[in-house]
Amino acid sequence: MPYSVTKGMCATTLATLIDRKLISSYEENWRDDITISTAVSHRAALHDTSIFFLLHSMLGYFFSATDEGGWRRCWQIGLSYVENLTPTFPINTRAIYHPLSWSWIIGSICDKLTRKSTTSTTRQANTQYCCKIYEYFRDHVSTPIGCCNDMFIGRVPKHVRHRTVRLECDTSWKQNLSYSQNIYGILESYIFCLLGNSNAWRNICLPSSNGVFTANSVAKVYGALANKGKVEGTQILSSKTLQTIFDMIQEEKYFLYDTSMKYGQPARLSNGFAPWALPSVHGAQQARRCLYHSGMGGFHAFADPTRKLGMCIFSNLYEPIAHLSENQPVPNFISDVTRIVREELDGYE
Repeated sequence: MPYSVTKGMCATTLATLIDRKLISSYEENWRDDITISTAVSHRAALHDTSIFFLLHSMLGYFFSATDEGGWRRCWQIGLSYVENLTPTFPINTRAIYHPLSWSWIIGSICDKLTRKSTTSTTRQANTQYCCKIYEYFRDHVSTPIGCCNDMFIGRVPKHVRHRTVRLECDTSWKQNLSYSQNIYGILESYIFCLLGNSNAWRNICLPSSNGVFTANSVAKVYGALANKGKVEGTQILSSKTLQTIFDMIQEEKYFLYDTSMKYGQPARLSNGFAPWALPSVHGAQQARRCLYHSGMGGFHAFADPTRKLGMCIFSNLYEPIAHLSENQPVPNFISDVTRIVREELDGYE
């Protein structure tokens, strides 16, 4: 349960929909004057509803008469809310991370903007178990690379739950951290391990956060992103669409500074991947070219097109956000591993 690493898989799926003309482009309007690119790059100012949506979905699941009806009703409630919400600030003027409401943003985009190319019969079949992006990801990404049984966005199929590794709490006391950091870290670990390991979390449809994957399968997806859309001889994305993503994420005219800064970096127009470059993780020279997404607790995956490197690091020992220092984006072990790999590759060349 690598939490927000799932967003990177959704971003890849969105790119395949544009590639296949099921969605016209990133500049197509999702709602009102909010483009797809703005919405999935955390610039739509719909972030304040995240906790509300989560509670709505969790409570809706617990009090539903049936398992299937529960997730679907809550999914529709979430879509309706996010499609009618008033942004909390002028859109495209700031970037603020949307941890959970992003689920309904990407879900609404896939549901609304691909509807005209899908018959009602197919649409009903496609959403039988989970939302439409679940099916698009399976058909356009995981199956072509031979990993359809190793990666799922949203609801976790019951037949694979016995293979899902449980998150483990780190309750050890860290001598280099303050008393409050230790206490908050232990509490955070208990809460998010309990949540991530629960059947309720695995039954709701939350494509921002509750996918399950093997590290190898995610690395293959990012390997394709780092190598012109192809991995192990299979093309999942055209080099043209991929180049559009890389061009937009590096274009300085799209950067947002001031209150949008994070980790000392401006917010990029990321089209579903993480907006803020990470020089400490991906290298000072290549960081702004990298596509990536982290997940709280110690998960990280990225594509480095300069080195043609796709990489994924998972740990089931939960690493609390409370233990990170200011402007530290990921746990030390992730920065150390990526640095070692970069140095080995650069030395080899």
